[in-house]
Amino acid sequence: MKNQIRKEYLSKRNHIIDRENKSKIIFEQLKKNKYFQSSSIVAIYKSFGSEVDTKFMIDYSYECGKIVCFPRVEGDEIFFYKTLKDDLFQKSHYGILEPIKKISNRVQPDFVIVPGVVFDEQGGRMGYGKGYYDRYFEKHSAYRVGVCFREQLIENVPMDQYDIYMDLVLHD
Repeated sequence: MKNQIRKEYLSKRNHIIDRENKSKIIFEQLKKNKYFQSSSIVAIYKSFGSEVDTKFMIDYSYECGKIVCFPRVEGDEIFFYKTLKDDLFQKSHYGILEPIKKISNRVQPDFVIVPGVVFDEQGGRMGYGKGYYDRYFEKHSAYRVGVCFREQLIENVPMDQYDIYMDLVLHD
């Protein structure tokens, strides 16, 4: 069932028109969020394909003087590495831009912006099926914010015992 939902909503997301303006609407909501405002280490993903565009979030986080970090998959786990605005990234075997690994730059964020395929208003999230974020949140606490387009919302995401709920879902 999850694979069918994932396939359907990836297709829907790929056909969304005006993703940039919709991404700006989500960004404006993020700026007003009290947990974002008070956070010091913010994890953000580099947008891939038809995901919510995070470039505004990234630039703004640097401007606010936050420590900005990005996810990097290593084996079956995801870790976050702080970066400077002009740091170089490399493509993972999934084609996603990740920070170059420097162990001294590994951090634990207190605020994490999470991509996904499907969300619900209760914080349910379905990602791409590998469970990297769920495994991370099982071990580490942080304020978790899913970002998506309205077209990615469903009434109830089917969640199992290993799935971790978001604290908040922002959408256009």
